Amino acid sequence: MSAYVVHKTLLDEHTDSVNALSFSPCGRYLASGSSDRSICIWKVSSGRFIFRVVFDSQVNALLWHPVQKDTLICGCEDGAVFYLSDFSPTGFAGREIRLGVKDTPIFCLDLEPNTRQLAIGVGNEIHITQDGCLRNCTATTKLPHPQYKPQSDGGDCRIRPRSTHFYGRGKRLIVSYLNHGVIAWDVASMTALWHIRSPDIPKQMYVADLLCLRTTTITHSASSAVHLDLNAIVINTLHDGLYLFKLGSTKPVWRWFYECDCEAEARYPLLVSFLHDGKAIMSGSPTGSVCIWQTKSKELYQVLPHSVSPHTFTSLMTFKATQRGAWSYVAAASAGKGGETYIKIWRAKHCGPTCIVGLIRS
Repeated sequence: MSAYVVHKTLLDEHTDSVNALSFSPCGRYLASGSSDRSICIWKVSSGRFIFRVVFDSQVNALLWHPVQKDTLICGCEDGAVFYLSDFSPTGFAGREIRLGVKDTPIFCLDLEPNTRQLAIGVGNEIHITQDGCLRNCTATTKLPHPQYKPQSDGGDCRIRPRSTHFYGRGKRLIVSYLNHGVIAWDVASMTALWHIRSPDIPKQMYVADLLCLRTTTITHSASSAVHLDLNAIVINTLHDGLYLFKLGSTKPVWRWFYECDCEAEARYPLLVSFLHDGKAIMSGSPTGSVCIWQTKSKELYQVLPHSVSPHTFTSLMTFKATQRGAWSYVAAASAGKGGETYIKIWRAKHCGPTCIVGLIRS
């Protein structure tokens, strides 16, 4: 695995925190959604800004459709979910999915490409509906709330889904909650199959990306990353680093520690995702940088500083990764406003896969 180097820095289009990023399935385009109520689409190779869509409220979640070409799904702070397509110099086509909610924020999205089901984290609920590309639809299923009640100590106990991921050809859905751990739901019976609760992790979870073999989007905090080929889920905590579990187990397999002395604040998410077919794990850190850890050796491989200049500190809001041919790309966005709002793209040569499945499944 070669080292990542800065490829492009994207400036001047967003004026407030970038809450969501999503690479297109082909890897050629990057979409960014912001608190300035806009989505920008960029060309990855050149860093060129090519399109903008403006909404009535801030954009929290983005997901490029895995099947429908050049279609972007977005979720907004006011509860609106839109399908955007047919981008051209003269405009675009848009369709709204009506969930029957108002002024309730969308936190996360995932679409199952085989069954064409869309999972939406909205407020304290998970809605499952049919893919909006197939018909005009409203939410048809709502998962029950978690039965587990975390120890609050006067803190936040609200139910807040932060990421979703289908697996088992749409029969199961993993949901990561801000305060209620990670639950795998059986979609048909709406029962919990397994649950990694807060006591299974020493500190409250603050992570923000859920993915497996493809990229999805999520925003803010409390989530995880899943890799089905490895039968593994990784969780990023606020203070204690990363924890790797077998799917369905509550006993950590591995643990990575942050190598910093700073005291983190729970203002911005600490993200996590798998890289290079599971050879590496990418995470946010309390310092605002992006850390890349080798899965096999568990060593910290590289730190990607997230700032415009070496002498400034900017909080990391979100990141995403993709692979295109021989290259892997990482995009990370700031939580700044005005001139402090930017997106950095790194790239690295992608090496062949390493057999690490047995290390986790054994």
